[in-house]
Amino acid sequence: MKVRKIAFGNSEEAFIEDRLEGHLNIIYSDDNNKGKTLVIQGLMYSLGNEPIFPVGFEYKKYYFYVRFAVGDNIFDVVRKNTTFVVKSDDMVQIYGSISDFKQFLNGTVFNLPVVAKDGRERLVDPALFYEIFFVGQDKRDTSNIFNKGFYKNSDFIEMLFSMGESTNNVISIDQIESINADIKTKRQRVAVLKRNSARIKIDPEIGAIALANSTVGSFENRKIYISGIYDGLTELSKQRTRELNRVNKLEALVAELTSLNRSLEEGLVVCADCGSDRILYKARDVEFEVSNKAVKDSILGSIRSNIFMKNEVISDLTNQIEAKQALLTQEIKKSPPTFRDFVLFSEGLDDAKKYDEEITGLLAEIKSLEFELERGSTLSEEEKLRRRNVLLKIYEKMNAYYKMLDVNGRIEFGSLFTKKGETYSGSEEQEFFFCKALALRDFLGHNFPIVIDSFRDGEISTAKEQIMLSILSGIDNQVIVSSTLKSEEYVRDKYKKSAKINPVDYSGHKDSAILDPKHVEKFNVMLSEFNIGIVLE
Repeated sequence: MKVRKIAFGNSEEAFIEDRLEGHLNIIYSDDNNKGKTLVIQGLMYSLGNEPIFPVGFEYKKYYFYVRFAVGDNIFDVVRKNTTFVVKSDDMVQIYGSISDFKQFLNGTVFNLPVVAKDGRERLVDPALFYEIFFVGQDKRDTSNIFNKGFYKNSDFIEMLFSMGESTNNVISIDQIESINADIKTKRQRVAVLKRNSARIKIDPEIGAIALANSTVGSFENRKIYISGIYDGLTELSKQRTRELNRVNKLEALVAELTSLNRSLEEGLVVCADCGSDRILYKARDVEFEVSNKAVKDSILGSIRSNIFMKNEVISDLTNQIEAKQALLTQEIKKSPPTFRDFVLFSEGLDDAKKYDEEITGLLAEIKSLEFELERGSTLSEEEKLRRRNVLLKIYEKMNAYYKMLDVNGRIEFGSLFTKKGETYSGSEEQEFFFCKALALRDFLGHNFPIVIDSFRDGEISTAKEQIMLSILSGIDNQVIVSSTLKSEEYVRDKYKKSAKINPVDYSGHKDSAILDPKHVEKFNVMLSEFNIGIVLE
């Protein structure tokens, strides 16, 4: 994947970066606030990343554009808030949400990994996926992913596992019967232990505190477990309803535009107030002029493609809902009839604790077996070993790069994230992110551009910077980094143009004013190439 062009703007001001090359690009300036971060963040935002622009930049006012190549295929993307317009091979598609755009990216451009999240498998969002090659200037935290919130560190690691060849064992019919029999046996043993525990005289309040699996606790845990299944089912149903509503609206829009097409063929539609024959179609945040039949036909094709894609999503959601419903029905049947059956405590706390510990282990085993049945596969010993080796190989590569930067360095990386509160001083943080990005590139063998905003952050020494540039200029991936030079470095022309290095100087930009009215006309021409009449606001 190679980025060819980055741009952003509106009807009043714009900026276009079209000087990028397929190898190492260094966007630099002699001072801060020259627009380097805005360009890099604009690139990632155009590709579907979460907005992490500097405070004070009103990104919702602007259209963001990127042109990139994957092999022989060229893609042009325009984003305004949550609306994406994509052009490829003279075909134009409109996507009204990041979720829809994600479905386009997956398979058409590259394959997004699937991870287990909140009890179901889901396609990862671009914001998590892009962390394998993007290091931003803001929100840097060695103990966390950049876009923490919905996703956690464990999701990033799980994503890395899913990008390899797993060796999970698919469950056969015989294994299903064996697992169900095992679950039944363990439940029977739990029931016996509970009856034995019930004969021991313990004050209920003491038991509730002392025993992790007191019958009261078991009841509450079971209630939480079943509630979790129900909540997951509810969320899937809501999601399916939203997709169905979107399909209905899209089908109504097709009918409306088709009707408009017939109206234009039979006569001219004009505005009753001003007499203009310009007709606009607004897709969330982007307006399109549909007075032209070719433009209108292109939009109709995009909408019909979206309807097909959403019907596929609805079908997948329906399958997940049916599986959840079956699981919920099964669990409700297994639930005991009354709460009173759980409140049976006796004396003899030591004996009761022995029962309690065994019950705890059995319930954990039952939960693990039930998850295997729901997932349809087991985590084989080979898979556990593979996962351990995945991380060890990444750590090994991180440490190898670190030794290239500092042969006498004392740091040894043993995790993709540091412990909370553990910090690296000075340039160590930047070295951590640099080594991590390169190690992931080597291990995954991906062809995405390595994008590092402010790659010298933390006062990287000149010697280490030269080693970094030597490494970055020697890989096959496109590289886009930014750097702020000291005045004496800028005067002596620190970054020289060569076959492997493409310096891009931003020093001539006004402070905090990279956007300029002089670029608006060219920006408008670029958007007109989509041939769907995008109207700049």
